[in-house]
Amino acid sequence: MPAITDFSTQDAPRDSGDIRYSVPGTVSDAGSVSLPAPNSSGSISSHSEDGIGASSSESAITDSVPPGAGATSCWPHPPHFEHRFDALVHRVSTLFAELLEDDSFDHVTTSKNISVYKRDAPGHPVGILKGVGTYDLESGLGLWDVLSVIQAPGARKVWDGNLDYEKILEQPSPSSLVTYVMNKGVWPTSPRDAVAINTIIVGEDHLRLIGTSIEDDPVAPPVNKAHVRAYVDLAAWDLQVVRSGLPSGKNSIRITHIIQFDPRGWIPGGLLKAVSTQLPMSVAAVMEYLTLHGPPPSVVGGLEECRLLVADYDHATARFAVEVE
Repeated sequence: MPAITDFSTQDAPRDSGDIRYSVPGTVSDAGSVSLPAPNSSGSISSHSEDGIGASSSESAITDSVPPGAGATSCWPHPPHFEHRFDALVHRVSTLFAELLEDDSFDHVTTSKNISVYKRDAPGHPVGILKGVGTYDLESGLGLWDVLSVIQAPGARKVWDGNLDYEKILEQPSPSSLVTYVMNKGVWPTSPRDAVAINTIIVGEDHLRLIGTSIEDDPVAPPVNKAHVRAYVDLAAWDLQVVRSGLPSGKNSIRITHIIQFDPRGWIPGGLLKAVSTQLPMSVAAVMEYLTLHGPPPSVVGGLEECRLLVADYDHATARFAVEVE
């Protein structure tokens, strides 16, 4: 039977920054939820001064923190888990690494301290888009907090006005999720949906979230006749610690967001032009959310022996529901 945990973070301490280990399936007094761990050792994850986060052992628990609590969890896992999308994930991960080092992008504009770049790509009407911004993080916040804002559909519905809803279809490995995403239609175009596999890669001083479409797989639902299924070649985030080099200096975080996709179907040229700037500016929208609301709860570990079915954060009610089996 699936294990379901549903809790409210409204009454939880907003400034404690605690992450507590609690009995599987229950809520601790710090507002965190813990799901069944791989074993009984129950490591405690905590934030660190370098902005990345650390865990006390290789057995991370699944935990989440109240919005604004300022705690950061690190999920230590091997960089690779075998599943049927292995080759696809490897290909897009390599592509993303190459694009991060590519200096052939043309600078389009700079707004809200975000530099927007574009590079032409055959068969892709908006080309390859890139947004880059560097931020000083408040004390106690780190890369995992930024990632939680990017990942949580409930938070994304606030900072991304195009998102209608997102749901988990499958968890092929502890570091990968297959999700279905529905975006709102903008008149006179049809709504776009997509089925993508999203994988977290943990580096020494960076986190990467890399997504790409999957097609011709049983997990993908049929296309609704009222929708157009877009193809996402790459939708990826690189969260990189920028070290100050000064004994008393605070580290910063550089966020790079790169998108390459084919919307398919008909879209007016004016809307495509707007999208070319709007998507890279998601970097600013994510950080604005984090500044105003703090990091939403998120599942970051303890999934090696269970499967995540639902991780739903409702921004309006501050409720976080998790279901595993």
